[in-house]
Amino acid sequence: MLNKILVSLFTKESPITLATFRVLAGLTMSYSFLTKLLNTELKRYFSSEFNHFPYCGFEWVQPLTYNGINVLLAAITLGFAFLALGLFYRYVTWFLLVSVSYFYLLDSSVYNNHYYFIVLLLGFFCVTDANAIWSIDSTRNRSRAGYTLIAKWQRLLFGFQVSVVYFYGGLAKLHLDWLTGRITRADLTTTYGQLLSETQLEILTQTFTWGGLVFDLAVPFLLISRTTRRWAFVPILLFHAINEARFEIGIFPMLMFSATILFFSPEELRSYLSKLFKSIVANYQVITEQPNTRPIREYTFVILGLALFCGFQLIFPLRHYFDGRDILWSKVGYTFSWHMKMSHEVTESHFYITNKGGVIQHEISKEDYMGPRQAHSMHVYPVNTLRFASWIEKDLKELYIGDVEVRTDFRVGLNGRPGQQWADSTVNLLNECHSICNCQQDWILKKPF
Repeated sequence: MLNKILVSLFTKESPITLATFRVLAGLTMSYSFLTKLLNTELKRYFSSEFNHFPYCGFEWVQPLTYNGINVLLAAITLGFAFLALGLFYRYVTWFLLVSVSYFYLLDSSVYNNHYYFIVLLLGFFCVTDANAIWSIDSTRNRSRAGYTLIAKWQRLLFGFQVSVVYFYGGLAKLHLDWLTGRITRADLTTTYGQLLSETQLEILTQTFTWGGLVFDLAVPFLLISRTTRRWAFVPILLFHAINEARFEIGIFPMLMFSATILFFSPEELRSYLSKLFKSIVANYQVITEQPNTRPIREYTFVILGLALFCGFQLIFPLRHYFDGRDILWSKVGYTFSWHMKMSHEVTESHFYITNKGGVIQHEISKEDYMGPRQAHSMHVYPVNTLRFASWIEKDLKELYIGDVEVRTDFRVGLNGRPGQQWADSTVNLLNECHSICNCQQDWILKKPF
């Protein structure tokens, strides 16, 4: 059984599916970064003009000046255009992986699942031959042996990751707050509360709650099956169109919809494309799958790499189950686990310089250090609360005699609930962990509901 799977992974197939996705993804992401390039406030935010919350282990990543960010975003925008064209593919993909990763690593407060997804896709492009056809590179390298067919695992790797995004997004929705409609209701109330009656609100709440759950859990299996994937195409389009209208989440809906084609075999895709783009596709003949002629043992490192990566993607998003706390409340393990639109919260936090007895000596103004998004991220990414405490200590310790302690009054209203104490206000945040990134977050209170 295992040997059959491995043989199938290295079967040669036409690159038409992967090449089509390369074009769509390159154009979509080039547009996305062009909008960032034209956004002055965003460029200032990512520049050295502002404080940033780094990711654990990436404190060495330092921001560029405003002009440097300008150049970086322009280069990334152009790079994605080159990706779509298939020009200097191998150099461009590695440049994009490094530069886009750098950009997103500048500040953990801007974490978003689709940024993580984009970085993963770029990593896949680096190790696959998505430029084998319909690229400028392929027209310049026609004589390159074996370049017209690619191993099937290259397409399946992309499809695997798309399936993980959907399915784990569905697993996240098995939380009680989602099943009872609390999350959807809180979001709809905030956005459309004044436009909807109670009956309309409840109908939409139940529709989006159960429709979203069933869709996320079912769609990977519908796409895997050849008999059902064509019928899943329209529901997927509607799902992502509704998400874009409700949440305004940038290119993620378009990117995920484009990724649907990764589940179509080259023969299937060609038959559909030939109906839409006859002049482009008519002369392109999809070569029938060809068995791999080399011994499987020669691909040991590829197999090992695929196994380790897929195993990590299957296990790492589940790490919060080993923590024992409610993930939506504690947020421990929330990032990089495909919990998408699972939390609607209102936060209010105050930070104080105190003496050892807990007597307040001075209240710290967060606005002097950060913007609203960074302030909110101290709940989404709890280590940022400890980082902010260390900023306070660094700036203000010399103004006070004796040891400085930093405490917080941090309240969170989760999914329509009133604000409740989230952090232990009696704890000195400076002494909570010897290492901010190696911390059990025991200062986060248990959920009160």
